[in-house]
Amino acid sequence: MISSRRLRYCGVFGLAMVCLMAPSYALTINFHGWESAFNTSESETIISTNQLSVDLAILSGGDVSFFFSNAPGVDAVIAEIYFYDTVDPSRLLFSPDPALVGSSGVEFVGGAHPGNLPGQIDPAYKIEAKNPAPHNGIANGDSLTVSPVGWGGGLFTEQDFEDAFNNGDLFIGLHVTGMGTSGESDWFITPGNGVTPPPPPSPNPGVPEPATVLLLGTGLSGLVLRRRNTGENA
Repeated sequence: MISSRRLRYCGVFGLAMVCLMAPSYALTINFHGWESAFNTSESETIISTNQLSVDLAILSGGDVSFFFSNAPGVDAVIAEIYFYDTVDPSRLLFSPDPALVGSSGVEFVGGAHPGNLPGQIDPAYKIEAKNPAPHNGIANGDSLTVSPVGWGGGLFTEQDFEDAFNNGDLFIGLHVTGMGTSGESDWFITPGNGVTPPPPPSPNPGVPEPATVLLLGTGLSGLVLRRRNTGENA
């Protein structure tokens, strides 16, 4: 029989080992709203730049750990995550597949639908919340760890990665659903990406804009008045 003292000792020892094994995240990157094909006006105004973030840590052996979080705030669920390397996609060594470890209720799998950010090529790696995404995605207060991720190409320190994100060599995109009271979706992206978002949808050509209707109406009124005056002078 194990004594309570020994159990307490094991508990303290186990907690210490977990703390020693847990990565130390030294780089935090916040996501900002990105104009997209969804053209959601709420994304920039209701979700602050501090709500959605990713932390990065260099592990022993040079592997990398990514920790995604959605802080308490406006209702939102991270449903898909896309990793891009504009210099050399092969630097992202996601083979074998890293472990996707989420907080309670968060479950992600490989692949994503949609398959990429709007107007962009396929990412080096992509993951999505297991269907149904609203129940398994990263909701407020939830998190997801993607680790370990092998890396090559001269990125060895947190500063190397920070520089790569700042100059656009690396960027990460999020597809966020269930935003605010409207429940709409939109895209978020790490800053410094240099990516040009696709143009907003063109207005319906079959429905003229109010200014055009007013100008057309004024022109027709002038034409009718001119004809009336011409008839009276004849």
